[in-house]
Amino acid sequence: MKYVVSEALLNVRHGGIVSALAVFIIALTTVLFSALYVLRNAVSLEVKQFEDNPSAVVFPKEPLDDAALKTLDTSIRDTPGVERTYVVSKDEALVRSQRIFGEESALLLRGFEQDNP
Repeated sequence: MKYVVSEALLNVRHGGIVSALAVFIIALTTVLFSALYVLRNAVSLEVKQFEDNPSAVVFPKEPLDDAALKTLDTSIRDTPGVERTYVVSKDEALVRSQRIFGEESALLLRGFEQDNP
């Protein structure tokens, strides 16, 4: 084994820049394929998780009164494949976002004319 390693190093030294470029290209290709493989597995895992537990979020353009909101909730709930629905008010959504983002939640609201967009 020592002979093989010493001959390989000797050949690389005699090959000069061509050998160094070959080693670099092989290493770069290995790193790129490994990174793509890890990325593919991560995306595949996320897609699988979404297939197992799909969800959708609805933001109406106009504010809805209680009757229209109840009608929308009922029509969504009656759609085949829908197991449950949650109605979250604007105020509750603001509280949730402040809890999730903490001090950075003020940055999210910057630039809006309203206190609760």
